[in-house]
Amino acid sequence: MKQKPRPYPREVIFDTPPKLQLDFFENCIILTQRTKVGWSSYPIDAADVAQVLSNVPSSTGLLPPNTLAYGIAQGSPYYCIYVPPRVIKLSFDDWASGGTFHIPTPPLIWSGWKRDYTIWALNTLEYPSEETLLAYAPFPNVYTTDGGICWGDSDERAIASQSTIMPMLDLFLTGSRFNTHLAGSKSNRAAGNITNLYYQINGLDSYPLDDLRLSSRTVGDVIKGAWNAS
Repeated sequence: MKQKPRPYPREVIFDTPPKLQLDFFENCIILTQRTKVGWSSYPIDAADVAQVLSNVPSSTGLLPPNTLAYGIAQGSPYYCIYVPPRVIKLSFDDWASGGTFHIPTPPLIWSGWKRDYTIWALNTLEYPSEETLLAYAPFPNVYTTDGGICWGDSDERAIASQSTIMPMLDLFLTGSRFNTHLAGSKSNRAAGNITNLYYQINGLDSYPLDDLRLSSRTVGDVIKGAWNAS
């Protein structure tokens, strides 16, 4: 038997009377507002709703460094972060692939929406603009179609927020173990398997940016929340 949710006591939620309420019907929106003589109800359009809600204080909180964008897509927030180059440790389940590599990364574009995350690379050290073309991230377990990640059976994804967006990047890059799935089409030198390039750059300080393969997408696609754009 399904138990109905218990509402919170009114005194817990409301310590002052409401100023107005909105009722969304299939063909109209009704605003009910308190006046000096009682309540008044009338239909309003979506623009009026936006104007009303614009007076409600809101804040994202402290955003991570190098945040390129924050927005709302389909009712949920998304975050897009620029990640400068760094040296990371990648671990593999398949010891035939080398076990562990210490490799430099190119600049990365990391984004999260709900529990979906995407990762791309940049073939330039210049800070990106909206027109900057994205390159395929040089890691296995990443789809070239949309930059999405195959997390495998051990899925510990948190919902994207200002406090989880960077820890989720660390979980993907250094807190998980890779295999050689989805390892092709990400390198000019090692087109068939990106891990073959790792043997050449293991222990280096900088990634060979000219080896990255460009996609047809731009940074602007990601910062505008176009998760499934073609």
